[in-house]
Amino acid sequence: MIITLFGNDKTIENEDDIAGIVDDIKIWAEAKQKTILMDAYSFSLCHADNVSDPTAICSGIANNFLETEDVIASFVLMECKEKIYISARSTDELDVQPFMEQLGGSGDANTASAQLTDCTLEDGLRKLVKILPEKRKEGDTD
Repeated sequence: MIITLFGNDKTIENEDDIAGIVDDIKIWAEAKQKTILMDAYSFSLCHADNVSDPTAICSGIANNFLETEDVIASFVLMECKEKIYISARSTDELDVQPFMEQLGGSGDANTASAQLTDCTLEDGLRKLVKILPEKRKEGDTD
């Protein structure tokens, strides 16, 4: 059986697959609970040391949270195995690529990501929030 969870297809063949899906839902719930709205940005924080593909889960959550009313960019920061994964999604009103590039990542205007090491989840959030207003002042948004 195949189900779609946060935009990602998941195959269920055994009990371990079900347990993995439950873990994914717990991560999404944590991210939803730890969401901060600032201006037209959504920032979500979560931990996920037991997932096999943190990038896919992080991006799926970011896509889901972009659907929030009046949000033009969604940023999900996930701590997993001593790294901070950042997934950025946006509407056409904001180019998220420059922000992720400034943090060492890449992507395109509407989907970008970065990975940080040697910092905490909260440090990663501070770094991201710090560069967003600077980019907005420089005219990188419409």
